[in-house]
Amino acid sequence: MEPQPTDLLDLPLDYWQRRAIDFLRPFFSKAQRLISISTGFFSIQGYDLLRPYLEGKHVRIMVGYDERSRQDLLKALIDEIMDDLARWHENRRAAVEMLVAAMRSGNLRILEARTRLNDHAKVFIFDAEVAISGSTNVTRNGLLSNFEGNLGINKRANPERVVWWEQTFESLWNDPQTTDITDDLLRRLEAWLLLRRPWDIYLKTMQALVPEDKAAPPRSNYKLPTEFQMVVIQRALRQIATWHGAMIVASTGLGKTIMGTHIAYELQHNQSRIMNVIVFAPKHLKTEWRRRLRSAGVGTDSIFTRSVLDLPERGGNEAGEIQRMLEALQDVDERWLIIVDESQYFRHHIRTGGEPRLAHSRLQAAVKRTGCAVLILTATPLATSVEDLQSQLSLLPHTAQPRQPRLPGFQDGDGDGAPWTVNDVAELMHLPVTTVMNTPYVAQYYAINDEDGRGDYVLFGEERRYIPRIHIRRVPYPMIEEDALERAVAKNVLQHKPLHFKRRGRWGISTGHVERQVALARESSPLALRDVLEQVTASVSDGGYKLDFTRERVVRRMHLRPVLRRLEAMRPEDDQKLMRLYALVRSYQAAGRKVLVFVERLMTAVYLEQALHELTGSTRIACTIRDEGLDAPREKRYVQKDYTREVAGFISGFAPRSNLNEDGTEPEDLYDILITTDAYSEGANLQDASVVISYDLAWTPDKLVQRVGRILRFWTEPRSIDLLIFAREKTAQRSATEREDPMDRRLRHLTSRAHEAEQFTEIPILPEDARQFDSLRGLSSIVLENVGELTHRAVEDDRFEVSTFLNHLTALRKHQKEARQIPDDIYSALATKSYQTPHLFVLLQWNKSYEWLLYNVDRGCDERISEDVLLDRISCEPNTLPAEVDAHWIETCRERAIGFWCDQKQISAEERSAIKHVCTLYLSPQREVHDLFSGDRATAERT
Repeated sequence: MEPQPTDLLDLPLDYWQRRAIDFLRPFFSKAQRLISISTGFFSIQGYDLLRPYLEGKHVRIMVGYDERSRQDLLKALIDEIMDDLARWHENRRAAVEMLVAAMRSGNLRILEARTRLNDHAKVFIFDAEVAISGSTNVTRNGLLSNFEGNLGINKRANPERVVWWEQTFESLWNDPQTTDITDDLLRRLEAWLLLRRPWDIYLKTMQALVPEDKAAPPRSNYKLPTEFQMVVIQRALRQIATWHGAMIVASTGLGKTIMGTHIAYELQHNQSRIMNVIVFAPKHLKTEWRRRLRSAGVGTDSIFTRSVLDLPERGGNEAGEIQRMLEALQDVDERWLIIVDESQYFRHHIRTGGEPRLAHSRLQAAVKRTGCAVLILTATPLATSVEDLQSQLSLLPHTAQPRQPRLPGFQDGDGDGAPWTVNDVAELMHLPVTTVMNTPYVAQYYAINDEDGRGDYVLFGEERRYIPRIHIRRVPYPMIEEDALERAVAKNVLQHKPLHFKRRGRWGISTGHVERQVALARESSPLALRDVLEQVTASVSDGGYKLDFTRERVVRRMHLRPVLRRLEAMRPEDDQKLMRLYALVRSYQAAGRKVLVFVERLMTAVYLEQALHELTGSTRIACTIRDEGLDAPREKRYVQKDYTREVAGFISGFAPRSNLNEDGTEPEDLYDILITTDAYSEGANLQDASVVISYDLAWTPDKLVQRVGRILRFWTEPRSIDLLIFAREKTAQRSATEREDPMDRRLRHLTSRAHEAEQFTEIPILPEDARQFDSLRGLSSIVLENVGELTHRAVEDDRFEVSTFLNHLTALRKHQKEARQIPDDIYSALATKSYQTPHLFVLLQWNKSYEWLLYNVDRGCDERISEDVLLDRISCEPNTLPAEVDAHWIETCRERAIGFWCDQKQISAEERSAIKHVCTLYLSPQREVHDLFSGDRATAERT
């Protein structure tokens, strides 16, 4: 009797539409023994769709690849399968467990691959009785979404052809060139099912935030950022994406212009976030900004001197520039980036008279109106108080959570948030929109020690740039005419009736204005002191002070004329402060070192230039101040020389290596000494010099830091730099009843403020005596009063006053090799005291960037915290064990969290396969932890 045909042979054999699984399902269901599949692509999602029909059957899957070498096939195919798994966001753990069980059995499920070039065959053979060929791959899209065409034959109608298909499959399956990936995929999936160490999640998160991929420069003359700059750049890009603004506080010489340029480049060319840039910078930096942005392909004609932001519309000689600036601000929309360079210039949001500054109101109005992005850059954000920081932060988009109290004069935020504020200096380090980095941090974690022991260097591409050794020295000097002026003060000769004045909106009263002017002048130079005393003794009509003095003019003249006569008779050799400068200049000149001298009084600059010419003869000196002569009014006699016509030439002639011509050649070396004021303490490239002398003390520590920053930069050769501060010799201790000298008070206030400012530099800027730093590594662990000769190898403490994120980054740098081996799509659980209820941290990759959320498991919503706080919450040690949490529950929470995030982002179900899961950490309030790594732990770690 002839056997009855099976149900398999009665199924329809033609199909061409979507949901190919509906066509194939009956064949899988009715097959009894063996299913052989050749497919171009395989995914676990595709397998899961077929899994209900495979129980009790032997399945062979052969995957063909196009243009794959045999050497990389194994890794490439498995990586592709795991990558597809990471993009599957529901019901997947059970599928993986069943697939693992099937492969472990060996009889039920074997997965093999075939190294076949240009093999795209899709074939399904059921029990050697039916062969179906077409376009369907064993993937989710192939089985559910795509239009697929399939044509089958069966053994009843075409027995020879079915046998041929079966024999062809067998020959390829058993070919010696076929690669079996079953065991390797099994190991990967077994490791995937295990909870990883919480430490792996911590490292993986930091690795995602600081990608190692090196970008290619857009053109040959583009200065590509170095590694430490890229860390700050990537963080600023995330801050702008989240908060629409970022503030970078980086020591002078760390390349804020380079970082700002690359941020603009990334936002325009790689993220399509912006189309235009507007820059507000010091006048002498406009050319550099234009050149750098042009090299990045971020062309802009909207580069303005920062001071025009504060000028009224009818600004005299600046009227044209103001009008162009206002037109540019009017053009700003959400596709613009506003860059504010050297933002410390805007540290006061209220003018001296009490009215709000135009700079703040104009920028805040443009940002609020448009929602544009803002980047502010500075090396010295702090001068006197925390209000300096508040004023600069107020320039950023108001996207902070509201908090009280707010400073008077600040505008409220719009509907999206409030101005960013801090209560103290340390809080700036942890603000979500700020990044604080200093040179000692770079030296500690990015510098390489020269093989010849010559010093530490940082690689800029292939070029070595050395971090200089620092020698800091305080140069004491005696006061001129101290006794005579003390007697004049005691006799109230300098005192005047109460003077009412308004400063930053607050009224004050002073009777010691002239006394302070005298004190300042005698600290500076005999010429400056003469000028002040002449105004005290002269009548108002002859240029004297317009003040109501306590003592009559005849009395003032009686006490001060002898002092004036002695000052007029002074020769350079009689000025001990000047002679100490002269001795220093001679020694440095003999060593071939250039010297940069900063003064506070304009006339002191001219005095030093003339005196040093007289004393040294042939020394090449440039001075940025001009004496207009006796015919000029007193208040206009000493003026700044024009930058474009004169000072730019002084700078290039003094520092030719740091100020190359447009064609890359060096300007002529013309000067050995440059005498200037704080007008050029910011931005100017003067690092050909290796000596900075603060001949006059600055009023605020930020100016001292800026002066130092002119030369504290990476250099092409190892070298030492000298930082000298002239400060009066200490006066005798005064009794409780004696008045404090104005300059003693000034120095006391400056010293106090300097300690706060040093939180940003980590370098003592106002030492008590001589200090030497042969390396900047580990500098932050040193207490100023105890510093002697220092090397980083004698220092164990690695703490730095930098952003919390950068301190976390040190762990990644120490374990970088380990971090590279950690795969994507991993889980863990961490017992924590940070939360009373479970939370889930999930890191995703979407649209070429990383996104993360902190999901409150009980409330079913995310919580918005900064990445610094996040890293604090997930940080742990390498030996920290996973908390005991069921892996299925973590997977369920992960699915909910990603679903919530997609709903918030309005990402459709079809688009969700573009989202890749990187890692998940379940933050458990449990206190007991157990080692969930079983005997398979070694396998997981090897994988």
